Amino acid sequence: MQDTKLRVGLLIDSFDVPHWLYTAIGRVNTSDCAEIVTVIHIDRSQPSPSAKHTGNQKHVLYHLFRRIDEYLFRRRRKPDAFAIKNLREVIPSNVTSLQVVPLKAENQQQGSTCRFRDADIEKIRTLNLDILIRACINDLKGEILSSAKYGVWSHYHADNRRVRGTPHGFWESIE
Repeated sequence: MQDTKLRVGLLIDSFDVPHWLYTAIGRVNTSDCAEIVTVIHIDRSQPSPSAKHTGNQKHVLYHLFRRIDEYLFRRRRKPDAFAIKNLREVIPSNVTSLQVVPLKAENQQQGSTCRFRDADIEKIRTLNLDILIRACINDLKGEILSSAKYGVWSHYHADNRRVRGTPHGFWESIE
């Protein structure tokens, strides 16, 4: 068996992420089978994933539910999965960093998908990544999806056929 680790790239829009993502990335980086070799930072002026639903009138019920939940269970929940942590704490200093500028989001109203310039895709391909982990708020389209050997891996917090665009895990908890 070969001792080569999988070469993993992170696609992020902010270094400030929820604690659950911080923990997952830390585990990937300390595993025996994979190593994070690059961070691809999407350069744009949109809020981080943690701030996505802050102040949004569409999600008033969600914010009310979160406040009640925090009040009732704050002593039992350690650590808080949504507490903001900085990824720089778990990413080694020798990891390369690349900034990319996305093309305009295709669905500007929801901000749901983005594509990247061909020059940026070529830079990513030269990194010879095995896996690219999507840890950003937008869905991806285009050549970015085939820029790593085993593709882009992402986590979606809900059944995207039914509750697309709602706060993470809200309806799963209510149902």
